[in-house]
This record gives sequence, structure tokens and C-alpha cells, in this order.
Amino acid sequence: MIDLNFNKLRKLEFADYAKGVIRIVGKYDLEALKIEGIANQLLAKQAEVEELVVAYGKHPLTEKIGVRRNDRDKIVSAIVDHLSSVQTASIGSTKMQLDLVAPFVHRHFDGLKKANQKEYAERIHQFLSGISADTALNEALTVLGFGVYVGELKAIQDEMDQLLKDRVTSLAERPKMRTPEIKRSVREAIENLFNRIELAMLENPAIDYRPLMNELTEWILPYQSLAKARVTRQSNNAEALKLKENEIQKKEAVATSAKTSATA
Repeated sequence: MIDLNFNKLRKLEFADYAKGVIRIVGKYDLEALKIEGIANQLLAKQAEVEELVVAYGKHPLTEKIGVRRNDRDKIVSAIVDHLSSVQTASIGSTKMQLDLVAPFVHRHFDGLKKANQKEYAERIHQFLSGISADTALNEALTVLGFGVYVGELKAIQDEMDQLLKDRVTSLAERPKMRTPEIKRSVREAIENLFNRIELAMLENPAIDYRPLMNELTEWILPYQSLAKARVTRQSNNAEALKLKENEIQKKEAVATSAKTSATA
């Protein structure tokens, strides 16, 4: 039987390959060929092969979450800029409100751009809950003209929270991919079948296995070519990288030698 490097086949290529082998084997009188038991074990893998489907990729809600995340960044920047403007104006009648608002804004927003998304969201949550729980702070923000920014920030964050929950729920409903497990299981079943065919040919010289063998061979050849081509490309790329590294090392050695000579 043709040797095939299964590891070099991509998921969907492997699925197509396995379906073809199952289809071909299923056409023959397995009992007459005396390979029924092992062959049926492979045929039973059809349902598993059907699980090797195209990856889901990025969730549809991810882009919308990204848009709202950018909107949130803009509002945060607007709040910081507005605070700077209020501080620059230095209006005496609003000094008490500013003394209350400025430390609160700095506490939650300083270093915010360096925070990861989880910490970022939690800072915003605490910022909004702090305002909700402090009447004097809420009034001070309103007096200083922060009201519209805070309202918009809350609306954006509430929407993001809901979108994130919806995405988690949707992702949890997706069937779990078992690609490595299925490929290993199906591969073993195919290899066991091929080994059984080769043994059956020795045990039963009067039985003509050529039609089955010829059809399987014709089906396998294109996949063997795919796998071999990938091995060759990887080998060539590795060799090219090695040559490049050697060339760099030579140049560095020459440069070091020239520097040493100049120093001497």
C-alpha cells in the first residue's frame, strides 16, 4: 500500500481523503474479500469524519465589540481632555467640584491605556458604580459638564457587557472540535484496514484484490503528492534559513576581525 504522511494533510484534506477511502471500501463485497471485520470498523468512522468541518473563525459579534471598544476609548479620552480644559480654566466657583472630580478621574483613568481588556472594563465598571454611589460626586460631574460623557460611557459599556455575554453563550453552543482525536482514530482504522488487506492477500492468493487495491491507489496518490510537496517545501525553507544564518555569521565574523585589527 502507498505510504502516506498523514501529518502533512490539513484537516479538510484528511476528511476528503478518509471519505474517499470509506466510499471505495464500501463498494466491495467485504465478506468475500475476507476483510469484513476490520473494514466495518472503518466504515463505522463515517460519522466522526463528518465532524471534520471548516473552522468557525472569528465570531460575528467580535467586530461589533471592537467598534464599541473604540467608541469607549474615544469617550474616555474626551473625559480626560475635558478635565484638562476645566483645570486650565481654573474657575473659582467650581473649585470645590473640581477638587472632588479630578482625583476620581485620575484614579480610574491614569494608566488605562496600558491595561488589558479585562482590567480596562473593570476600571470602567468601578468608575461608573462610584459615580452612582456618590451623590456629591455625581452632582460635581454634572456641574463641570461631564454628564453627557458619563452617560455615553455607561451606554457603551452596558452594550459591550451584553455583547460579550451573548458571544460567550453563542460560543458555548458551538460543537466542540475534536480534530486531533478524530484524525488519530480514523487514521488508525485506515492503517488497520490496509494492513489487513495486505495480510488477506497473502492468506488468500486465489482471491483477486487488484480492483480494490488499484482504486485505493489511484485515490491515495494525489494526497501523497500533497504531503510530499509540503515536506519538500519545509526542507527547502529550512535549508534557505540555515544558509542565511551562516551568511550573517560570516559577515559578523569579518566585521569583528576588522574591528580587532583596527584596534591593534
